[in-house]
Amino acid sequence: MSKTSTPDGVAESTSEEYRIREFRRGDEAGFLSLFGAVFGDASANWFEWKYVDNPYVDHVPICVAAAGDEIVGANPFFALELAYRGKRLLALQPVDAMVHPDHRQNGLLTRMTEHAIERYAAGDPALFFNFPNEHAKRAFAKLGWETVGELAAYYRVQNPAGLLDAGREDAVGRVARELGTIAARGYLGARDRLSAAPSGGLTVNRHPRIPVSEFAELSRANAPGGLHAVRDETYYRWRFGNPEWEYDAYTARRGGSPIAGIVAGTRRDDGATVTKLTDVAPLPKRRAHAEAFSHLLSRIVEDHADADLIAAADGTLPHDLLRRHGFHPNDAFPLSRVAGRTTLVARSLSDDLTFDPAERFNWQLSFGEQDTC
Repeated sequence: MSKTSTPDGVAESTSEEYRIREFRRGDEAGFLSLFGAVFGDASANWFEWKYVDNPYVDHVPICVAAAGDEIVGANPFFALELAYRGKRLLALQPVDAMVHPDHRQNGLLTRMTEHAIERYAAGDPALFFNFPNEHAKRAFAKLGWETVGELAAYYRVQNPAGLLDAGREDAVGRVARELGTIAARGYLGARDRLSAAPSGGLTVNRHPRIPVSEFAELSRANAPGGLHAVRDETYYRWRFGNPEWEYDAYTARRGGSPIAGIVAGTRRDDGATVTKLTDVAPLPKRRAHAEAFSHLLSRIVEDHADADLIAAADGTLPHDLLRRHGFHPNDAFPLSRVAGRTTLVARSLSDDLTFDPAERFNWQLSFGEQDTC
């Protein structure tokens, strides 16, 4: 194996059969073809949004493995600007990593990841973080990633039959089976009636487009101390342009001024309709906002009555409020027996970090930091 340098100074790793290099103009068709062979079809619009239009990097953050002119492997990164105690830093999330079935067992994922570590260690990114499955987690551990912890979620299963009819054998399907006896419409209806409360001058508005300045201000005024995406105007303009999801924004207002907001993303996924509370503003679980969030949840549940499942990330809304609205945590009985949790791993790229990214208490995440929703 040898290394050469491209005209822009980025090293390439070469072997007799494969070349590991950065993404170049003209690689998009090959990337999408590979993606289709490994994961299923993806659109050019999705690729443009996720990798080309990302506002946090000035390049397409993808490393590829090429066999001749054919792209047979890719290791992309989802770039985000994070903040920790008010200090901003660039973070990269390894996502959509893939190798063509005909070229596996050749160490290409490891070589692409090592290439990315070498490239970015000398640049702006401060850390990698991502949410791998068990197999990928072991691979990342060999390359310096550390396990931060598990992230819980809350599920409101509105149509167990719909989830089971979709043939889901994943965590969502297991949740549906476990909650099948208690998540009947009557149960959730009773929960919704109990959660209703006098408005206290609050009104809830649904917005087909995110009111960027309002959400940014809510987030800016109540930013958490732990690591989280910087929810400014840039974030809100770009993050919810994902063409694979449909987003609705909701704001709770008092006297005409917004005091809280939620972005709900909906997608048809493997035969089931799933709605996720992708963004919550303000993010900390402040009791002062409980009434506003209760009204927001009531409206979202009403508007998304046809969703088979509604999910909320732990740490974004008060637990008792979620329970009152029919949500159940996947880290407590009964769901802890059947529902897998998301594992967070991280790897530092900088010697200048003033915190340990492997410590769970240093993170405060929502679904918005995950590339899949």
